Amino acid sequence: RPRDMNVHPTVMFFHGGGMVGGAKEGAAFAILPFLEKGWTVVNVEYRLAKISRAPASIEDGRCALRWV
Repeated sequence: RPRDMNVHPTVMFFHGGGMVGGAKEGAAFAILPFLEKGWTVVNVEYRLAKISRAPASIEDGRCALRWV
């Protein structure tokens, strides 16, 4: 069976910060090695604890996973 050429290794990247700080924009250098290998990177933005109560950040991650 022919391999689907639209399928690529994919990384879901969650920036650090313990769900209380940080931003996905600060992850550019961390995801570069994956991009250089031709991988697809999904840089997930999630709600921080100071904005929304738990489990909002977990729900955001699950939504991102469903989207991928």
